[in-house]
Amino acid sequence: MKKIALLALSVATIATAGAKKTSDPVLMTVGKQPVTVSEFKYLYEKNRTQQPDSLSPQSYLDMFVNYKLKVADAKANGIDTTEAFRKEFDKYKLDLFKPYLENREGLDSLIKDEYERMHYEVDANHIMIYKGRTSSQKAAALQFADSLRQAILNGADYAEVARKHSFDQNSAPNGGHLGYMSGGQVPYKFEEAAFSLPIGQISEVVETPFAYHIIRVDNRRPAKGQVLTRHILKLTQGKTPEEQAAAKTAIDSIYNLAITPGTSFEALAKAESDDPGSAQKGGMLPWFGAGMMVPEFENAAFSLNDSAISEPFQTSYGYHIVQRLGHREIAPYEEASKKIVMRISRDDRRFIPRQKKFEQLRKQYGVDTYQTNIDGLKQAIDKATRLDTTLAAIFVKYPSPFAKVGGNKVITSADVFANINLSTPVLADEAKALVDQTLSSLIDNELCNLEIDRLEASDPEFRNILREYHDGMMLFDISNRRVWEAASSDKEALDKYFQENKSKYKFDQPRFKGVIVHALNDSLAKSAEAYTKSHKIGLDSLGRTLREKIGKGLRVEKVLVKKGDNHRVDNTIWGVPYKSGTKSSWPNWFIFEGRIIDGPEEVADVRAQVITDYQQELERQWLQELKAKYPVKVNKRQLKNL
Repeated sequence: MKKIALLALSVATIATAGAKKTSDPVLMTVGKQPVTVSEFKYLYEKNRTQQPDSLSPQSYLDMFVNYKLKVADAKANGIDTTEAFRKEFDKYKLDLFKPYLENREGLDSLIKDEYERMHYEVDANHIMIYKGRTSSQKAAALQFADSLRQAILNGADYAEVARKHSFDQNSAPNGGHLGYMSGGQVPYKFEEAAFSLPIGQISEVVETPFAYHIIRVDNRRPAKGQVLTRHILKLTQGKTPEEQAAAKTAIDSIYNLAITPGTSFEALAKAESDDPGSAQKGGMLPWFGAGMMVPEFENAAFSLNDSAISEPFQTSYGYHIVQRLGHREIAPYEEASKKIVMRISRDDRRFIPRQKKFEQLRKQYGVDTYQTNIDGLKQAIDKATRLDTTLAAIFVKYPSPFAKVGGNKVITSADVFANINLSTPVLADEAKALVDQTLSSLIDNELCNLEIDRLEASDPEFRNILREYHDGMMLFDISNRRVWEAASSDKEALDKYFQENKSKYKFDQPRFKGVIVHALNDSLAKSAEAYTKSHKIGLDSLGRTLREKIGKGLRVEKVLVKKGDNHRVDNTIWGVPYKSGTKSSWPNWFIFEGRIIDGPEEVADVRAQVITDYQQELERQWLQELKAKYPVKVNKRQLKNL
């Protein structure tokens, strides 16, 4: 809990950090280390808001000085030079920097683009080719999709190609026809291609997470908004001709009832609909727009007026009757943008703002790649047909430069393989892609480090937040060594402190200090009690001895309780009637040994309080030592100006 309290910081605070360089005078020195006004003000304002009473800068000064003294001692002890510290701090640093990686202009552009597409609907067709999972399967699928597209461009009938080759079982029988759709309903890459494609033209091969697509758009129209409906379904899918005919008769009968004045469509749906998902809700469906239902259902729903009921119509699922309950237009931008942001966070677009930021950083700092060396590794992988630890070891022992970032940081083949897990060999195509991904990631990390260094140098707020993480981590480690762990783990020192201060530890009322033996049944309790009376058994070995000699259904408990704390002690020691009906998985017990004491006899009797007090004493001694070791000089003029 202490560590969390020391390091807790809202990332939301970070996003307000600017990059403007300001004057930042020195407020004090601790030892030889300068402390700036901005650092003091940042921590003062943060702590002031967490105090119940007003806290002046002068009042906070002593707390701040003690904090900086401990940090100075941590630094002198080399805490921030350990590998574990550096790894943890580097992770915090990258987390702190993440808000700066979001290109807000890029995100706003994506939101506006989709909102614009929401105002239109396109009548789309597609031929879908499943990509597969491996690199070779994807390459073969892309080649096949390219060949189909070329065949269509050469005169092959699009619909026939779709019927024969498309993996989309819903649209393939219809020649690939999907019907009208608006923005936000299909994967981003598909949507982007469909809405930018001129009517009648064939798209390039479009890649989505699981497939390749060849798209054709037949028409474009203004969006019709969304409708809210109920429906009743009589299923025909998978039925015999006779069963389908019966379904048609049933839906006609239901329709006649539905349009009879006074009939509840909701009740009819609950009783008669074969759609289990909506029937229990009275046939209710969610709001939907173009492209979200099969075309026949969509056309019927949008052709109705509010409250009207359609005549029976057929889809691939069966026969339907629809009642339209309401209609709404495209939501205002402020409302729609929130949902668009959620969609962006779940699809390929979530990477675009960050990619734009890294493109900017690459131009800003410069990245040179040594393609000849990278190609040399890939040729070696091709020759071996795979990448394993043996091949990797050669490029680690004799590292080649792969990239230079910012003019001086060189990333080598050894760095790449230090970040690739080769516990099992990787096939050539996947290995080459893995090398590229790893190198790109290492380049991005170095760009982040350069940008972090720039922000730390030019932005006092970012610098102070980063320092708080750094110093908070050091403070936790040094405090743990000097106070928290020292107080709880040094038994002799704790005992000595207790004896020297025994007079200040008292009980508000007498306590029973002893040992209870619990048993699963009366027979075990009696046998165990008889054994303890006839044998001399040490407390440390009591539990083990009784389990060995009597049985496993016994439990030993040390207690230090006042009257009212423990029913069994109250009954046995103070004669309080035991509450009948009290449930316990250990219904029987006896007191092994014990006595009533008026005050603490040893550390164990008040351990938590003694540890707290001893920690405070160690803290006092430590600060006294630090004040002598690291002189503090405060610029009183700067403090007064605060």
